[in-house]
Amino acid sequence: MPISNPDKRWLSLMRSAILIVVCALTACAQVTPNNSETTSPKLTWKVTYPDHSVVSYIGGATVPGTVGATYHVLLFADDPGGVRQITLDRGNGTTCTNGSVSSGNMSNDPVQTVNSQPSNGKALSELWMSGDAILVFDCPNGMTLAGGYVSFDGSATNYANHKAMGTLLMRV
Repeated sequence: MPISNPDKRWLSLMRSAILIVVCALTACAQVTPNNSETTSPKLTWKVTYPDHSVVSYIGGATVPGTVGATYHVLLFADDPGGVRQITLDRGNGTTCTNGSVSSGNMSNDPVQTVNSQPSNGKALSELWMSGDAILVFDCPNGMTLAGGYVSFDGSATNYANHKAMGTLLMRV
């Protein structure tokens, strides 16, 4: 039986939680939180395509997608003075047409947020979150898909409260 879109989103949230716990327990660098640094964290998007290839995008990007395909998206935040918070917001939209009549629809999932608290005076220098871009779009009867997108808006804040923001947009 196929997995429904809400179930896929739940699985994606669980993957994020597991990745963060693994990072906290294993090889992620632990650093002394730097409250006086002057730079923002670095954001990197890693997209796993349906053919299992992985492409990295620094900051943000607009990339083409294929209708019906699923892409796995990871957002990494890295800061030598520690990453205090990372957020990921996923939204999507469609445009359907029938002759000169068009219809649009947009929706957003709840924003996911992870806060990292220092332990024994040390903080994590990297945090990440994940989500799936499921490029399945529904149009009302008699209408044809004219275009669609899935967007991910991410941000990360370090211990000096400098914030980096980026968007990964997948269009069909």
